[in-house]
Amino acid sequence: MSTKSAIPLAPGSLPLLGHTIQLLRNPLSFLEQHHSSEGIVHLRLGPSHIYLVASPELVRTMLVSNKQSFDKGGAFVDAIRILIGNGVGTCSNDEHRRQRPMLNPAFHRDRVAEYGTIMQSCAVEMASRWVDGTTVDVIANARELSTRIIYRTLFNTKAGKETAEDVERSLPILFDGLFRRMILPPLLNKIPTRANRRFEAAKKRVSDAVYRSIAENRAKPEGTGDLLSDLVRARDKEGQALTDLEVHDQVMTIFFAGTETTADALGWQFYQLSQNPDAQDRLYAELCDVLGDRDATVADLPNLPYLYRLVTESLRISAPSWLLSRMASADTVLGGYTIPRGANILFSAYCMHRMEDLYADPRTFDPDRWLPERTDRRQRDLYMPFGAGTRKCIGDNYAFTELSLSMAAVIKRWRLTLVGDEHTKPILRVSLSPSALSMVVERRAPAPPRSPDGQRSHQDATNGSCPVSHTPTG
Repeated sequence: MSTKSAIPLAPGSLPLLGHTIQLLRNPLSFLEQHHSSEGIVHLRLGPSHIYLVASPELVRTMLVSNKQSFDKGGAFVDAIRILIGNGVGTCSNDEHRRQRPMLNPAFHRDRVAEYGTIMQSCAVEMASRWVDGTTVDVIANARELSTRIIYRTLFNTKAGKETAEDVERSLPILFDGLFRRMILPPLLNKIPTRANRRFEAAKKRVSDAVYRSIAENRAKPEGTGDLLSDLVRARDKEGQALTDLEVHDQVMTIFFAGTETTADALGWQFYQLSQNPDAQDRLYAELCDVLGDRDATVADLPNLPYLYRLVTESLRISAPSWLLSRMASADTVLGGYTIPRGANILFSAYCMHRMEDLYADPRTFDPDRWLPERTDRRQRDLYMPFGAGTRKCIGDNYAFTELSLSMAAVIKRWRLTLVGDEHTKPILRVSLSPSALSMVVERRAPAPPRSPDGQRSHQDATNGSCPVSHTPTG
């Protein structure tokens, strides 16, 4: 196979620093300007050489068809391992082949349906606390909600609740510190600055709390019926269980993906609906038409197509996992370029999803772009908010279910309006966080109950609570 010349170096590289300043100053803008349907871009972070895979097709090749040549690693994954260890999201491909089958039962569709009851209950509880006409810090509520859902699905003990509280207090410190560890040279993270000391203290506090919960769970032979019990009692094909360290790392992985990242995804959904009132009203109409006066359950989700498209579109336009990395495990060729073994690779679903030659008018929030007649195979294949291939996030269905049920519980009760002209912009930590989401909540009129035959009367349909004429058809 013929190969091209050296991978082109991105412009603006400075002596010694490379592109570090540009990435720290405005990483999204820097990365977006280098994305195209062809090619790989060479970046320098200090003395380190990193390759940005800028083509969506090449990213899919790396993750799916040539996955054996690329392993979990690189700047992003190495930084994440500092916090969550060697769980299913960060372990090597060899270890993943052992871990993934052991964890699959905990995230099976039927198990997620059981978690869905907890998700719905927590979301309804949150939405029911809000007061008509008041201003709500939506992102703070989303973070509290995601943490509560995680500890109620992951832990079913007193020690588990205390663990979740320790994690909730510590996560902001840990996520802020992790982004710096992605960009800055490792030596700077060993200097005993106040920020570094706070990071290490928070990491120890969380780890100690998780180990206490594991010990409490192991002390109950019958288990506690939660996700942690599934992890403690999982066995590989030789009948071997996970060690305490391995369970710890899986718990930390679930906390990492299921709290901040999911909360940010939910926050962006709220933001998009506040900016698109027609979409908000259309979702409300669908919820009323399908559910009447009750809340959505997991069983209802297949009958809520507009809600599905709305969540799908929000994850496209504001994918929280904005930057991921791999390491070349062997010399290989990608896009005609030679990639040496050990090379650090970056890719960004956020940037890919905003490319004009992939999605029409990509910066516009348009749930109906996911109607079957408006999407093609390429757009579906290159949609990767949860990754792709064998290393796709094990919790993708869990997260999508949580986002859907939470959105349904809120919009069923409230109309959301962003306060004034408040400017919401992305804050780059390990996930893509909304900078500010203060919203006025206005109570919706209660939806009428559905009749025994599942249909509402014409009077119900036209009384202003859920007009049939606004109900989506696709």
